[in-house]
Amino acid sequence: LFEGHSWLFSNFEEAAESPLAEALFSVDSVETVLVHDSTLVVTKTGAKGLPDWEALAKLVGGALRKSLEAGTDLMAQDLIDKIPAEEVVRDEIQKVIDTEVNPGVAGHGGRITLTTVTGNTVTIEMGGGCQGCSAADLTLKQGIHSAFRKAVPYVGAIYDETDHAGGLNPYYR
Repeated sequence: LFEGHSWLFSNFEEAAESPLAEALFSVDSVETVLVHDSTLVVTKTGAKGLPDWEALAKLVGGALRKSLEAGTDLMAQDLIDKIPAEEVVRDEIQKVIDTEVNPGVAGHGGRITLTTVTGNTVTIEMGGGCQGCSAADLTLKQGIHSAFRKAVPYVGAIYDETDHAGGLNPYYR
């Protein structure tokens, strides 16, 4: 789908550069679309009264098949051209970690380390007080993801490779 890169589409307007994402956003209840290499992750809105995952999966599958059968590029070249070199992604993400993220988690004895950058996909590790903390997932999704995406809008997938069950006194044990 998007070899060597990833992209998060947060709404239909952002999907305008991707025929695949446009097709998926045409399905009611689709909230976000993440494309990473050959993996596609779709989230649905949480509002009550919307289709359950089984019903939504059939609609998403239909939109995906239709896009594949069209035979056109699934991701626009303009989108690929927006993604800078890995070194630029690494430097900008590291700056966000150093100036925003780590000062915020340091108050709880935590630290965030950038472990790898592949294309525009980043992987972090949570350490200190963040490793195994019950709020680690919230910190990752609402704090780190938000800070990264605000400062570095072309960042794609963000992964956490932390062993949250390890450490001296983890929450997840």
